[in-house]
Amino acid sequence: MGTRITLTVTAAIVITPLLFHWLPFEISQWYVASARIQLEQGNRDAANEQIDKGLTWSNNPNLIGLKSDWLVESNQHEQAITLLEDLLEYPIHDLSLLNVHIQLCNSVLAAARTKGQEPCPRIAELWKDASAITSGTLFESQPTLFKVKYKNARAYQLAVANDNLEQALTDTEETIDLLGGNVFVLNPIPARSFNAFEYTIKESGRDKAVAEDIQQQVIEPLERSHIQLKYGGAKQWSTADSKHRDTMLNDTARWLIAAHKLYLQALPTEGFDDIRQRTNNEIEELSKQLETNRPIAVPRILNSREELFLIIQILDTHGYVHYRLKNFQIAHGSLTAAIDLATGIVRELERHENAPGKDRLEYLRSTLAIMHYHRAVVYESLGHIDFQQRDLEMVRHYGAEPKPTLF
Repeated sequence: MGTRITLTVTAAIVITPLLFHWLPFEISQWYVASARIQLEQGNRDAANEQIDKGLTWSNNPNLIGLKSDWLVESNQHEQAITLLEDLLEYPIHDLSLLNVHIQLCNSVLAAARTKGQEPCPRIAELWKDASAITSGTLFESQPTLFKVKYKNARAYQLAVANDNLEQALTDTEETIDLLGGNVFVLNPIPARSFNAFEYTIKESGRDKAVAEDIQQQVIEPLERSHIQLKYGGAKQWSTADSKHRDTMLNDTARWLIAAHKLYLQALPTEGFDDIRQRTNNEIEELSKQLETNRPIAVPRILNSREELFLIIQILDTHGYVHYRLKNFQIAHGSLTAAIDLATGIVRELERHENAPGKDRLEYLRSTLAIMHYHRAVVYESLGHIDFQQRDLEMVRHYGAEPKPTLF
């Protein structure tokens, strides 16, 4: 009997602390998964409820990261900073600590923007602490998307701080290389728009207004990408861009063929013979450029709307870093791709009342204001004052005032 009691007491002594520390964390991990599902579906308020419930069980760094994201997007920047600074005191895993540094930098940046302040000294200091974590093999063994988010965040914020631009350039180029090559091919306007426009044509029939939307939102951005790939600027691209140039040129041509065919599906059958003939000629000319008949490959990154938002950030970062480095033509191409993509998403959300991600509309508008400002300063540097003024007007259209602290 004594032995049994001793074993029972010993087991209780060992298991109770284990359950006390392990079980709450595991329960909180369930809330992490649940919150991410809600975010994936565009339900930010429901996600926040799951986050708050999870935080009653454990100060799980993953939950705190999600909560800080939610606070930043709700313009509650100071609360996000307080939350993350407290978390830095916890003895947490290296990669979790890295996430905390990233979130804290994002929050400091957003708070400084709201107050019209320069965040430069604090941002540079925080990134020095965070960068030490990435020197080992643990970081390199992480999934591609994890490394992409980290490198993109560091590149953008170092560019904002105008500090360590060599590292910022390395990060933004490596981010693009990790995702398969060229900054313009990362622009997934075709894949995002085709389904939406096909659905509209199926529901509403042929409509000149829809055809014009396809021209503006799909064909024109693709034509800009095609021209960038085909002429002139190739020597200014990264090594990875140049290496895959022919493949990318073919892929862009295929997208353009598909876009022109979609345009013809939307165009009314009566009264547009000249336009129809001209479009068919474009298709024939593009077809001659193709080396093979392989089908269009949809970019891998298009797994979710959240990843689509990440692409916008990557394009904007690439452009802003090159602006800081005075590579204005490269900056213009990347920023234009980012603006085209974000504008297309905003129009889609405005058109369809129940579209996934509707709750992100204001956030996207504020992002567009920042990107238009980025392109405006590029136009200023290039001496294109008329285009600069148009972008500054778009900044105001999206509810912001053009100023150096708009980042």
